[in-house]
Amino acid sequence: MKYMKKLLAITMALVLCLSLAACQTTTTNAVTTIKVGVMKAPAYALLQIADAKGYFKDENLNIDWNYVGSGSLAMSALLDGSVDMSTIPEISVANLGYTGNTSLSYIAGLTHNMANAIVAKKSAGINSPSDLKGKKIAYAPGTTMEVLLRRTLAKYNIGFDEIEPVTLQPNTMTSAMVSGNVDAIVSYEPILYNTVNALGDDAIEFKDSDVYNGFGLVGVNNTFAQNNEKAVVGFLTAIKKAKDFADNNQDEAQQIVATAVDMDIDTIKTIWGNYGFDLFLDDSISSEIEKEGGELNAVGAQDEGNPLPDYSVYYNDKYIKEVK
Repeated sequence: MKYMKKLLAITMALVLCLSLAACQTTTTNAVTTIKVGVMKAPAYALLQIADAKGYFKDENLNIDWNYVGSGSLAMSALLDGSVDMSTIPEISVANLGYTGNTSLSYIAGLTHNMANAIVAKKSAGINSPSDLKGKKIAYAPGTTMEVLLRRTLAKYNIGFDEIEPVTLQPNTMTSAMVSGNVDAIVSYEPILYNTVNALGDDAIEFKDSDVYNGFGLVGVNNTFAQNNEKAVVGFLTAIKKAKDFADNNQDEAQQIVATAVDMDIDTIKTIWGNYGFDLFLDDSISSEIEKEGGELNAVGAQDEGNPLPDYSVYYNDKYIKEVK
């Protein structure tokens, strides 16, 4: 009888241990789904590489990609709760500061340069940026495109009231150039690539890193991040793996991106060095955001005379510090 009781106790203890082990395994390997807003653009190559190489899956993440047409739409998706995380440009943070909305943070940079540019038509009499005066120029207000346009005009002593600004969504810019509705566009890849190809010899492109660089950032809903810290760190860890892979396997990385954004591999190779792909978070980002915040106020994009917002409330280095 004592033997049977002892055997029963051992059996129950074994069952309990196995149950606990199973629970622990389930918890450890639980997959978290993250809804991520992103543009199909080479600026976000590290996300495309991480996805293609399975690095998100390695971190027990299922990424539900939500593709958007611009950085402002990516920010809107993050603000309205359509996504948990999103790629956002720094100008979106500069604009957000004036709203008082502190529901999100930027937690990492993905590129040191967004490689925005101006493409113009030679047949419109444009052979240098100084020729933009009096021309119809398409851009998207409140975006990195506006930053580049205003700074370029200022550099060449052209007033904003001395051009004909045309508000367009980026995905309509190429057709507007081909049809002759505008003389120039301010945009990013692959819009620039598509427009140059469509115009052929009539296209001329202006890039000036001294005027504007810009950053591709990772933004996150604060509540989501607080409730899913491990997943957020895992997301950044996957990006770090993609950065290391791209550094050591550039040809394969470029082919992955060319396929992801439907661009010619030779063009990807040509523009690759413009971006400065990385996983980082430093003062250069916050400095640019503050600069753009001041510019928004100066040109009346925000209420003139408002004090510069405290942009530090959007900076969160907690998660990137945990990336190995």
